[in-house]
Amino acid sequence: MKFVSLIVMMSLLGTKMALTFHRSTGGDDAPVYLQEETAECDMPKACDLKNYEDWYRLGSYCIKYFKAALNFTEAETQCRSAAPGGHLVSVHNCQANDNLLCVVMKNNAKNPRIWLGGFELFQTQCRSAAPGGHLVSVHNSQANANLLCVVMKNNAKSPRIWLGGFELFKSGKFVWTDGSSWNFEAWTPGEPISRWTSREDCVEMNWSKIGKWNDHTCFTKKSYVCSFKNRV
Repeated sequence: MKFVSLIVMMSLLGTKMALTFHRSTGGDDAPVYLQEETAECDMPKACDLKNYEDWYRLGSYCIKYFKAALNFTEAETQCRSAAPGGHLVSVHNCQANDNLLCVVMKNNAKNPRIWLGGFELFQTQCRSAAPGGHLVSVHNSQANANLLCVVMKNNAKSPRIWLGGFELFKSGKFVWTDGSSWNFEAWTPGEPISRWTSREDCVEMNWSKIGKWNDHTCFTKKSYVCSFKNRV
């Protein structure tokens, strides 16, 4: 499944318009039935950074709509190449959500579905810790064992940590925030719980069984491990 993408760039940092748009009431693969709605939009102001005047301000970010249909990983990759510090857009309050809707509907009201950068929630600290930093991804049993050693050496009394895995939009499919392949799993027996319906979308390690994974509510605060590619 491919969506259009909207990208966001960190910055140092409307006009109202009436929009009639259509909301899909069908599932991802179901026939789409359209329901007409009308909303009054507050278009955000233009980005005030040189060379990015065709972007819009969204809080402390600048955003731009891209009509090309990409999957989640492709969209995130494109965002990173489009602007310094670029990522898929993250939304932090109702006003930002409304402004984002205005930008989307102005550009492509007939197909308004876009990717949001859900992993922005827990990636911020890792990005600031190292160039290209992400929450850690795990691709084999040896790496899982090595990671466990690092955790236990640093905090054996409270070893629960966030990994960089999360469920993609209640699809039952887990992915890594760094875009690498999901080619290894080490779930605690019985986990993950209720794929497609559970609110536990993010992956942690060392919940009830040391060295094993669990899906948990993303807003819970835990220790975490960051990683970045060694280019030396």
